[in-house]
Amino acid sequence: MTRTKRAGLYLRASSAGQIDKDYDSEGYTIPAQRELGTRKAAELDAEVVVEWVEKAVSAKTQDRPKLQEMLAYVKAHRLDYVIVHKLDRMARNRLDHLLIKLALREAGVTLVSVTEQIDDDTVTGVLLDGVISTMNEVYSLNLRTEVIKGMTQKAKAGGTPAMAPLGYLNVREMVEGREVRTVAIDPERGPLIREAFELYATGEWTLRTLLDHLTARGLRSRATRRRGPQPLSLSRLGAILRSRYYIGYVYYRGAEYPGRHEPLVSEKLFDRVQAMLALHNGNGERQRTHHHYLKGNLYCARCGARVSYMQVDGHGGEYGYFYCRGRHSKRTDCRQPFMQPALVEAAVADYYRYVELGTDLVATLKQRLTDDLDTIRGRSRDTVRRQQARVDRLKAEEQKLLHLFYRDKITDELFEAEQTRIAGELGDARRTLAAVQSEHAEGQRIVELALDLAADCQRAYHLADPPTRRLFNQVFFTKLFVDAVGTDSPTVAGAELASPFAELAAQEPTPRRGRRRAAADGGPEDDQQRRVVTGGGIHRQRLARIITEDEAGLIRRCLVPPAGFEPAHPPPEGGALSPELRGLSDPDRLAGKVVGPASTGYGADMPSLPRVLVVDDEAIIRQLIVINLELEGFEVHTATDGIEALAKAREIRPRVITLDVMMPNMDGWQTAQQLRADPQTRDARIVFISARGRPGDVSRGMQLGEAYLTKPFDPDEVVEAVRRLAAGGKQVAE
Repeated sequence: MTRTKRAGLYLRASSAGQIDKDYDSEGYTIPAQRELGTRKAAELDAEVVVEWVEKAVSAKTQDRPKLQEMLAYVKAHRLDYVIVHKLDRMARNRLDHLLIKLALREAGVTLVSVTEQIDDDTVTGVLLDGVISTMNEVYSLNLRTEVIKGMTQKAKAGGTPAMAPLGYLNVREMVEGREVRTVAIDPERGPLIREAFELYATGEWTLRTLLDHLTARGLRSRATRRRGPQPLSLSRLGAILRSRYYIGYVYYRGAEYPGRHEPLVSEKLFDRVQAMLALHNGNGERQRTHHHYLKGNLYCARCGARVSYMQVDGHGGEYGYFYCRGRHSKRTDCRQPFMQPALVEAAVADYYRYVELGTDLVATLKQRLTDDLDTIRGRSRDTVRRQQARVDRLKAEEQKLLHLFYRDKITDELFEAEQTRIAGELGDARRTLAAVQSEHAEGQRIVELALDLAADCQRAYHLADPPTRRLFNQVFFTKLFVDAVGTDSPTVAGAELASPFAELAAQEPTPRRGRRRAAADGGPEDDQQRRVVTGGGIHRQRLARIITEDEAGLIRRCLVPPAGFEPAHPPPEGGALSPELRGLSDPDRLAGKVVGPASTGYGADMPSLPRVLVVDDEAIIRQLIVINLELEGFEVHTATDGIEALAKAREIRPRVITLDVMMPNMDGWQTAQQLRADPQTRDARIVFISARGRPGDVSRGMQLGEAYLTKPFDPDEVVEAVRRLAAGGKQVAE
């Protein structure tokens, strides 16, 4: 018999517990709704032509895939009825119920409930429809309130009110004949989560390297109904390391309660992990690959601003500079020049000769390292057991996979993919087992080496790789103050100690000044003074920081090595000042006058310097040159290629032009030739700055211009060449 009308069924199960029952992925509720809906369609003389099944989806909102699919379908296809088992299958609040019903009505579709007699054609039907939708909303709100109340009470009692975090399992136990839902440590994932905390606390791992290690060790998320175990994301690993659940606390609706579950890690270990997370994300660094291991530790000894690192990609390759951010942003009158990384690295390494660990601290380190070695030894035994269990599990999976393949239960593609995965994990497990066999002997050797290096921190720093040097600096110092004004090579003028060395240094009594002066000629007292160390073991006197305030209320900071260690200028009366301010009266300082090496081309008394045109097709190179020249008082203009440079040169008549050679449209050679041929620009002095450093290029550049510098260049050399040529100086090739 042919039906005259068309109907669609909307079927929904609210939770995962209602599906996957009795070997059926739809459980009991979906088939029951389908059967009753089909029967209702027959009563309406309608044929069921389509159905929409929502599995484990709440009806709190309209944001449901199958619901939206249904609303789109009724707009494009003829349909007479949409049948639901009950109205609460469609919506749980009045607004959604009304909007869905209006959308169906506009499409000419009637909403039908199997169990509720709603009828838009009668007053009683309309009233019943409104009452039922209101009751559904009230029921939902009341259920939410009761659930929150119950979960809050469970959290207060120490229970876990939601799915247990990774590393734990939700389990059911029988206690005095009652079923109790609780959590237990996951025997597979729990040890790996504990290992994640232990490894990250060492400071030798980033989140990325730790995640790669754990993934290789087999750490995966728990399988769900919709997908299998997956590797963790970086953000999830970070959340795990910050979660206090692993030290025995539960968190629910903004409150924290002591939990009943067994902690995976100790509070002491958790605190160390939080300190490392703060160190990686604070300390002037982002959690990313560091461009330079000193980045974040360096500060300007002149103005106290942070010293940052700039990396430049030029025609000559990639190179970098350290620079004072106070001078760069023009917030201060600092004259700290750009510094080459290799020279700064050497200065910091040289400064470690003042870092010395006392014998008591070395003994403590030996005991702690031995304890750590025993811990590693115990963890190795756990690792062997865990990896052996992993090998057994993978072999069982391999046999099951072969069994399914031979019975044609899986495709060739799935078989190959699973076989590759199992082979990879088996190989990793076996490599881990092999590595563990020699771990303790290697650990003993490392302990002895570490103790040897602890007696000579400078040697240890020299032997360390960049990541380890970075850890050295973070352990000992919060700030390293560098200075390169008036010198060819930067020096470390002083430092601020990190805890606990700062507190230990503060407890060290300062030797009497008279005794230091008496021993200044290098006698026995001087030798004794050079060996003075704190209990934590750093020369407190060498790291002294002097901060004074002048009459204008300005903070003047300078780190001055004390007499008796290295030759040092004694601080003037009223506080320690940087060298360029020594000898000036307060009015001179407040007027901004600078004398000595720092006065050249800068200061309130200097006349304005000539115009300079900077020509380079690379924006970062232009910016680097412009910043340095503007800080020297030059009026600087820029051009990106030869054609623009010719027009700009005729317009502004620059005294000096810095000119790149390899540029688009018109190269530096052609540009220089046309500048020389033009009467308006022929007198401009040209400084070539190029990555082309062959003798023939330099010779050609000196024929067309007055100076030739090669990339990578020292910004001070550019400033000096421009200053010399602006003043009528001679040719120079460097």
